[in-house]
Amino acid sequence: MTMSTRDDSRRLWRGFALATPLCLLFLLFAQAAAYAQSFSISDVSFDETNAPGNLTFTVTLSSAAGVDTSVDYATADATATAGVGNDYTAVTATQLDFLAGSTSETFDIAILDDGDDEVDETFIVNLTNAQGGPTIASSQAAGTILDDDGPDITITSDTVTEAGTAQFFVQLDAVSPQVVTVDYATADDTATTASGDYTAVPTTTLTFSAGQTAKIVDVVTGSDTTDEGVSGGVDAETFNVVLSNADNGTIATATGVGTIADDDNPPNVLFTTTVAPDVSANETDDTATTTLTFTVT
Repeated sequence: MTMSTRDDSRRLWRGFALATPLCLLFLLFAQAAAYAQSFSISDVSFDETNAPGNLTFTVTLSSAAGVDTSVDYATADATATAGVGNDYTAVTATQLDFLAGSTSETFDIAILDDGDDEVDETFIVNLTNAQGGPTIASSQAAGTILDDDGPDITITSDTVTEAGTAQFFVQLDAVSPQVVTVDYATADDTATTASGDYTAVPTTTLTFSAGQTAKIVDVVTGSDTTDEGVSGGVDAETFNVVLSNADNGTIATATGVGTIADDDNPPNVLFTTTVAPDVSANETDDTATTTLTFTVT
């Protein structure tokens, strides 16, 4: 072996000796980067008004992977239950693929409309079996189904005299397992607050606890000495109580009418006469007259 050949061999082995640790170091960095990546999933909600429909979950990868990766997902009951006639359609372990470079993927869970008045319900989605290097940072998310099957809400009307209290009954047509709220406020009609016919009520919230079905709204009426009869013989004035902004229920009757029956007598009409002094005239005098003057008070 010549001197030149021996030198080439030494250089080759020296280069290999230097390159091997660098390659190992690169592999270690690549492996560490892969395991530094992680899958996560977030909570979502679905308004049952839109049922049947799909609730979309998003799974994210903390950073893009240089290779294809995947993670499995599956549903589990919580307060919501899966199956026909229930809340949602169950999904057994299903693989969700992330192509190299992808950081976000989605999947859908079918939501059903069960028609039951109930509190909001949830089910769980679990992530398992991560493949390709990443770990699972957040393995569980809740899917919340916002119930839309609340009771109908109605309000009654009432008739009351002046200086009284009109009572309006706000009612639910069925017992609800959840809290139901609705706003109410008064509104002028022929009766007005400016004229003192009744005391206005600003927008106020009625709260029905679970199991309650009725509430009373009181409106105080004023008193005056004015006869408030109107044409057609209706001796009364009216105002309204209006419902709005219901939560966990549907307004079926929005307006209650408050009728204030007038208790003031109509004015007396007095007739008086003033007769001019007697005069005399011949019967044949067609120009002789007597004047009668009437005063109405």
